[in-house]
Amino acid sequence: MHRLLTTSINIRHVGIFSYGWAALSLGGPKSNRWSSYLLPKPNTLPQPKHSGSSLSCKASTEKTEPKKPNANTKYKFPYSKMTVQDTEERLGFMMQTFESEAVAVKDMLGKFKDDTLETGSGNLKTKEKVYDRIMEYLEAEGYPTEAEEDFKEANINDLVYGIISPIIADFRRKTGRNIRLRREKEIVAMDSETGGCEEFILMDVITIKERNFVFIVEAKRSSIGEAMKQCLLAMRDMKGRNGGGVVFGFVTTGEDWRMIEYDGHTFQMTEKFTVLFNTMGKQKDRWMKENSIVVDCLYVALQNGGIVKKDVTEVA
Repeated sequence: MHRLLTTSINIRHVGIFSYGWAALSLGGPKSNRWSSYLLPKPNTLPQPKHSGSSLSCKASTEKTEPKKPNANTKYKFPYSKMTVQDTEERLGFMMQTFESEAVAVKDMLGKFKDDTLETGSGNLKTKEKVYDRIMEYLEAEGYPTEAEEDFKEANINDLVYGIISPIIADFRRKTGRNIRLRREKEIVAMDSETGGCEEFILMDVITIKERNFVFIVEAKRSSIGEAMKQCLLAMRDMKGRNGGGVVFGFVTTGEDWRMIEYDGHTFQMTEKFTVLFNTMGKQKDRWMKENSIVVDCLYVALQNGGIVKKDVTEVA
């Protein structure tokens, strides 16, 4: 039940492109689906209230701690051990409300200028590569389903890698950016409260000492909600480490995906979009038209996440 007035500001910060979004709640019709979840500077806003008809989406000023500390000396609470309530207190908003106010994928992509998307034959070739990689995966490992008890999370990770790796490789060749995919990368919050090892993290290697987070992919075999919880916590800590700019996250079960953006103040997430369907081997044209949008989403994340846009140039 919010109408949001949004403004965007480009900020240059230590070699990364920051695409910030601020949101002001002005009140309005329920049909407006844009969501705003603000994480302000400490000691500015009260703790969110979880009761009543009015839900607060602002961060708490009181220090909150999950119930089960970790023995890890780098951080107290692993992402995987955080409950939903712990996560809500850490982020400062309610997960159910956040999910219910997701936006259409086209609206998320529309926040960025058209020139952030690769167009023409180059984009078509990248999408064809992704389609071919998905088909190779399906032929080798089968369709991702909970009905098959031998189908594990490792199988989903194989699929995720098959989708994102050709996109990353093509982006590197075209732009010359020194971006690298890191597997089982450890993330630790600036306050050492939360942390964990994440399977897919993309880093922008600027200098020997300066490496910024670009995006994270969190894959779960059956629960996109669990993936979302861990992804949001990791994005919060990634952004804290970057110091500026915007970071992106993707949550997936292999079949369904969601894209998340975070600029340090506002989280925003898309509705689910489908990347696989059972008969895609016989319907390539349909996949290219309706389901290849995952390539556009990842390209936007590559172009804008932790990267200074004007430093990105095409390589002949």
